[in-house]
Amino acid sequence: MAATPYPLPRETRESAILVGNGTVGPYGPSLYKIFDTADVKVFAKLLGATVYSDVTANCTIAKVNPASAYDFFTVTFNAAVLASTSWYHQARRTAERSVAVTKAGTITAAELEKELSKQASAESELRRDVDRAVRVNAGANPVTIIAGADGELVMFDGGNVVTSGENVETILGSTASAAASAAAAGASAGEAAASAGAAAGSAGAASASATAAANSALAAANATQALPYTFSTTVADADPGNGAFRLNNASIALATAAYIDNQDSDAVSQTGFLNTVDDSTNTVRGTLTIRSKSNPAIKHVFNILGSVVDGIGYRKLALSYLSGSGVFTNGMACWLIFTRSGDNAAFGAPIVILSSGQSNVALHPALAWVPAPNLYLWNHDGLVDAATHVGTAFAPMDPTTMGYDYAYANEIAKANPLSKVYLLKIGQGSLAIAQWMVGAAAPDMYACCKNNVQAALAVIGATKIDEFLFWEVETDAYNGSTTLFADYETVIARFRTETWFPASTPIVIMAGSPYVGFSPSIRYYNDILRHVVNYEPNRRIYVDTAALPQANFDAASDYIHMTASGYQLLGIVAYGAVRQGIGAWRVTNPPQTIIKKINGPRSNTAVLASDEELKLILKTPKVYKIKLDIRGTLTAAEDFKWGLIGPAVYVLQTFTRLHTTEAPTAPVFSATNNAYPTNQAVLVGTACQFRLLIEVLVWPSADGLFAFQWSQNTGGAGSTIVFFGSTLEFAEVTV
Repeated sequence: MAATPYPLPRETRESAILVGNGTVGPYGPSLYKIFDTADVKVFAKLLGATVYSDVTANCTIAKVNPASAYDFFTVTFNAAVLASTSWYHQARRTAERSVAVTKAGTITAAELEKELSKQASAESELRRDVDRAVRVNAGANPVTIIAGADGELVMFDGGNVVTSGENVETILGSTASAAASAAAAGASAGEAAASAGAAAGSAGAASASATAAANSALAAANATQALPYTFSTTVADADPGNGAFRLNNASIALATAAYIDNQDSDAVSQTGFLNTVDDSTNTVRGTLTIRSKSNPAIKHVFNILGSVVDGIGYRKLALSYLSGSGVFTNGMACWLIFTRSGDNAAFGAPIVILSSGQSNVALHPALAWVPAPNLYLWNHDGLVDAATHVGTAFAPMDPTTMGYDYAYANEIAKANPLSKVYLLKIGQGSLAIAQWMVGAAAPDMYACCKNNVQAALAVIGATKIDEFLFWEVETDAYNGSTTLFADYETVIARFRTETWFPASTPIVIMAGSPYVGFSPSIRYYNDILRHVVNYEPNRRIYVDTAALPQANFDAASDYIHMTASGYQLLGIVAYGAVRQGIGAWRVTNPPQTIIKKINGPRSNTAVLASDEELKLILKTPKVYKIKLDIRGTLTAAEDFKWGLIGPAVYVLQTFTRLHTTEAPTAPVFSATNNAYPTNQAVLVGTACQFRLLIEVLVWPSADGLFAFQWSQNTGGAGSTIVFFGSTLEFAEVTV
């Protein structure tokens, strides 16, 4: 059965809780697709806030490909988002019908597919929100909630109606009078006891009840953390006097500190309570609301920051103003209402990644980038440290160099902002896998891994690693190893004897570069690595470096190693393989080849036109690896030019090599990224034959025609020809 062009997986259609990186973005792309940007809502929560607020109006939602009907998207904020701000986005499509699915009485398949996915997306989002709604027990009547005013408590009325109750400030304000009334009741009870012996028993009971009422009122006042004080307009940092408090600025909104006497206006010592105001581990310890007793409209709210300072006879609180109205006058009776913040959410369990192998692990060429703030690197560097070196500490990830494992770990850190991600990079160049096996001569890379892992886990208080990345094949391929499969199994089994390497640990196995001078050998050994993965496919994954064009590899190393940007892209691809089921592209079906069957002479034109045969239709969300082998002849005056056309893309990379009979040993290389090359002139200046080799990795974001285009560079009577036998080879590449 054919797949829908608008796939909708079972998902909640929302992001995880994200954090800012100090920029406006764009953040993304998203992991789910939308039809309309208006379907997306963005919610954010500043440090110290308790709820998320809708900030969609302060954002720009943009599809990755605006022309696509159904696509991923990015979020760009109007102002920079700090790392202390958490946020998330979710799809909230309101169901509608606006387009007919029939035309002239016939169902239009494309419109029907789109309409069904639109309705399904709205249902998926509704299911998500219904599951988070307030629920009643099975068989119970529905509950009606009647909104009340700010500060009012809720109460049940009639069993299934939730309505507003007493105002909390009224309760706070009444506690003092409740205590006074209780005391008066006690006195009355005493008088009643003296008036008549017959009533003595009743009077004693009344006295006991009155005392209990007074104690309850006092307990209520303390439980609500509302303390009675009088306001002083003095702003000096000094003891404000018994029962008084003051701020450090005459303008309340500019105040940054409060000075509160240890004794409240009821002559009760509050030293013990004031010392607990800073007990929260949150940066914002809580809030202080100052409210007039006589006029509740006069109130101001502050965040409490930092630690309580003992001023000898009074306490000092660091404040940050939030909101309020009205003016406090000297001697005004006020309530100081304290609300404690919850403790900081502790970081989740640490995520520990061990990366090992030869030079492609040890290397980390220069590249300026911005690592996630929760990503850390162990201080063992295989480029400078011997295998006997054991690191001592983790440090924030290096923002000046790049390894594929850096990029991989960075993606994990971004996806897990509440966990610290720790990377150990244990590599050394030009080593065979034997250096990880029992009895290895120096350098003993297994011992290096073990000693560093044990030291690192002790530093962070962890007990195991969570993932193992292994890039180890090139030297064995060069040496012609006949035991690589068995050696891999031996090394994996050896690691699994360690308590810090559970049997369930995912193992990511990297393929060697297919572009090296001994590449036929590498391809053979990469196939062996595929068999290593297939031996235990539920715990191992193969990442095919051949999915990336040669432009990502370093010519100076004979293409064994990668460029810094190549390592970065490969790390992202590997992460996609393990986490999202995309990106570790490898050919899953035999390549198909389109062969040009006729010579195609063109003359008197310099306008690019698609070749009649060398073209195909690309389909999203597939990823394609395409190779063009173009052979032809050109004349001295007209020369030759070429280009590619295709649909909109998420990723596009091309790498080109040109050979001519005028310079058979000096091919010309070029590369482009994320743009189809066009009007690429081949200027030889003399009649000759040529061979043009083009490699393309393309991930289309929409369906469309891909074609090779060519023409004369200068229109003239001489014929420029693309020979029959030229080919376009393509293969779908997937995880």
